[in-house]
Amino acid sequence: MQTRTIIAPRAAETWLVVDDFYPLRRLLGHWLRRAGTPVLCAADGGEAWKLLARQRWGGLITDCVMPGLDGLALIRRVRREPHLTGLPVLMVSAECGPDFLAHALRAGADAVLGKPCSRTHLLAAVRAAESMKIPAGKAAGQE
Repeated sequence: MQTRTIIAPRAAETWLVVDDFYPLRRLLGHWLRRAGTPVLCAADGGEAWKLLARQRWGGLITDCVMPGLDGLALIRRVRREPHLTGLPVLMVSAECGPDFLAHALRAGADAVLGKPCSRTHLLAAVRAAESMKIPAGKAAGQE
């Protein structure tokens, strides 16, 4: 009997997509997978927070308005956790006015994409965030 070894993608490369609207969550995940990025999805901030505690991640894409723990609160939690230092965080939101953008960036988002976003803009934002990623456990400016 032959056995096959299945090699799972490294957890550090996996992005977490969080949105309470299933069709958008599925679409964003599909675009990332087609581009070669492993993805897991969560339906809300509470579910995402549990997943973030379990492993290392390549990045986080979150909606803003969700029941329970919303995207801004999720981002604030992420930024307070030492094991998530340097995690790229993108927010996808229908709200894209200058006041909201400033609020999202102060909360810790690295970039904000308007809904609906295009596949091209999403992938460009993910690649830009990955190229600026700080290794886990290091603060900006440390070597």
